[in-house]
Amino acid sequence: MRFDDLLRTIGEFGPYQRRLYVLLCLPAIAIAIQSISLVVFLFAVPEHRCAIPGLKNDTYEVQDKGHEYLINLTIPRLASDNVSYLPCKVYTDVTLHRDDNHTRPLNRYTETCHSWVYDKSSFDTTIAQSMNMVCEKKSYVTHGKMLNMAGQAIGVVFSGFLSDTFGRKTVIVVSMVLTTVLNVVLTWVTSFYVLIPVVILMTACSSTQYLASFVFGLELVGHSKRMWAGVAINFFWSAGNMIVALAAFLLRDWKTRQLVLGVPSFIFLYLFFIPESPRWLLSTGQNERAKKTLLKIAESNGVTISDYDLESVTTKEESKIEYFWELIKSPTLSRRILILFYNWFAVGMCFYGLSMNVTNLSGNVYLNFFLFVSVEACAYVLCVLLLDRMGRKWMLCGSMIAGGVACLLSFFPFLISKNRECEASLLFHNQWVSGYFSKIATRPSSHVHYLHQVAPESNIVHTHVHFSITCQKSNCEVTLQKHS
Repeated sequence: MRFDDLLRTIGEFGPYQRRLYVLLCLPAIAIAIQSISLVVFLFAVPEHRCAIPGLKNDTYEVQDKGHEYLINLTIPRLASDNVSYLPCKVYTDVTLHRDDNHTRPLNRYTETCHSWVYDKSSFDTTIAQSMNMVCEKKSYVTHGKMLNMAGQAIGVVFSGFLSDTFGRKTVIVVSMVLTTVLNVVLTWVTSFYVLIPVVILMTACSSTQYLASFVFGLELVGHSKRMWAGVAINFFWSAGNMIVALAAFLLRDWKTRQLVLGVPSFIFLYLFFIPESPRWLLSTGQNERAKKTLLKIAESNGVTISDYDLESVTTKEESKIEYFWELIKSPTLSRRILILFYNWFAVGMCFYGLSMNVTNLSGNVYLNFFLFVSVEACAYVLCVLLLDRMGRKWMLCGSMIAGGVACLLSFFPFLISKNRECEASLLFHNQWVSGYFSKIATRPSSHVHYLHQVAPESNIVHTHVHFSITCQKSNCEVTLQKHS
């Protein structure tokens, strides 16, 4: 008896599986909190200008007329609007003359400044502000965000190998502990060169935990419920995003926010006490441990299972280990892999590009971010409603086209509007891009035939799930015949 057949017998998504699935999904809230706060708020750069040399109580906001006089005396204005101040220059000479009701240095010679004051209307502090990632160091912000994504890539690459080698639960628990500890360590970091490895390791661990939990959840449920299981975890992710929006609004200091959001993640140590994935246990020959979990599932679902059925499913699960490169031997799978790799590249660039720049939209940054994550949650609802009705291919192609059109339409406000504000168009664009992203993120529901034609029979590295390799049942059967 195959494992999927056994699940149909004892229940594809019974009470025990539902409880275990929810316990696996809850940490996705913490993962979203830590990931999104890093991308959006940690490296945010408030409006700033050079500090007035020798003035200890200088602030970005004008305190009084005397303070305004000193600002005009020492800080040059932008030539384009003659209102805003240059963020990186101060006057070197204070010989004065009157010009348009402003007192300014006569020779207008400037030099680069080395201290700044920041606008505190949106943020009290950010890590970019604390480390003065402005002017000559403004590229540090870009590098920080880029290496944050590099950490996610590292997690994707190694997640499959680690969880196939050490088990789903072990990888989830270890990754969670490391992520939470590093989140606390981050608040003590004062050097950019220490910050980067901490951020890379933290994002690598968080993506590893998320992907291992995602696969574990799919392995618990039967064939007919995997679309729901694939989508549902994303609602926990959206809940974490909304918590970030509220916490960022209430806690404007980045260190306080990191601690308040990060330390409670230790509550998810309960994952240490959940059972290991029975599918993984069977694939590694740990049959007795797998039997205990399967018996609990059957008992919880009110089903009696015979020892013969348990023995038959365990013997069927033992086979040789296959690896990722086995898939490229099939021209059909190779072509689909390349197409979906490109899909991931395109949607990742659009989705995270918008995520990283949501703080640059005009208006209230916290309201903008809340709207941003809200439309993402709406996209997940659309996935639930339309995946089975439209089909995977039509929804994938339709969301790609809609996202591309919305991306192009976002240029029209710049062309026809004098104030060049296009937030509404960008939010519309984000709704479709996030819908497409959630479609890709829940892509295992569209290739469950492949997963359960191949993966249950061998311990193929489950990174394939994250690369979203898709195929129909008939094609998979042909591919298996070619490999056999």
